[in-house]
Amino acid sequence: MTSTMLSARNVTIGYGEFPVLHALDCDIPRGSMGSIIGANGCGKSTFLKALARLLPVHQGAVLLEGRAIGTLPTKQVARTLGILPQSPLVPEGITVEGLVSRGRYPHHGMFGGWTSQDDAAVTEALSLTHMSELASSQVDELSGGQRQRAWIALSLAQQTDVLLLDEPTTYLDMTYQLEVLDLLADLNAKKGTTIVMVLHDINLATRYSDWILAMRDGRRLAMGKPAEIITESLIRDVFGMESRVVLDPESQTPTVMPLATHSLRSRREPKGQDFQEFGGGTL
Repeated sequence: MTSTMLSARNVTIGYGEFPVLHALDCDIPRGSMGSIIGANGCGKSTFLKALARLLPVHQGAVLLEGRAIGTLPTKQVARTLGILPQSPLVPEGITVEGLVSRGRYPHHGMFGGWTSQDDAAVTEALSLTHMSELASSQVDELSGGQRQRAWIALSLAQQTDVLLLDEPTTYLDMTYQLEVLDLLADLNAKKGTTIVMVLHDINLATRYSDWILAMRDGRRLAMGKPAEIITESLIRDVFGMESRVVLDPESQTPTVMPLATHSLRSRREPKGQDFQEFGGGTL
């Protein structure tokens, strides 16, 4: 058994004539929880799909436990690796419980039926995501946040060794964002599930990740522990943004604070007479 769960070796992918990933290399440690960050369009989601064998690799290879993922049987991959893509399509008329139950399909043989183990996995996934009371509701009638939690529950019910999530906190307010990430961290700590997330919120990524992969224009800029790689110069290179990196007193992880732009500084300046008139009822 290798210490690396997933690896990318010189992975290059393009859509038609347009390259999206350029000779990307990385090793994802077994039992770790990490995040991929970068500006919109830098190839984060494409790379996640390549790791899940949802996109063909034009050059290089993705390795799952040291073996080329493209050579492995589909059901074996599905039992080992689960993925939650962005905006997955919802089967028409399906209930929450029906959707989550689909996470158990990779565990059934050709003639295997539904078991008590399947029931327990679905029940646990619904409970962990606070979706038990909505189990009989149709997914297409849920709010965006509830729908996202239903998909996360499906991923949990699959009970894979590796879980890939593309923006798992999309549509969720801050409370549920933290609940979902706490849930994933708990899953990682208690069951040793290897978790890879694409996150837009850098500070959530630094707080919850053992490692971060920073990308720009389909290339790897840096990969390592948040405290080691998250610097003001890296944020400038990745996002083209000036910032200050300070230590979060709660989590003891780096926190990125964008510097005020000219327009924001202008809004902070006293507004003079016009501003004072608001207090006198002149609108």
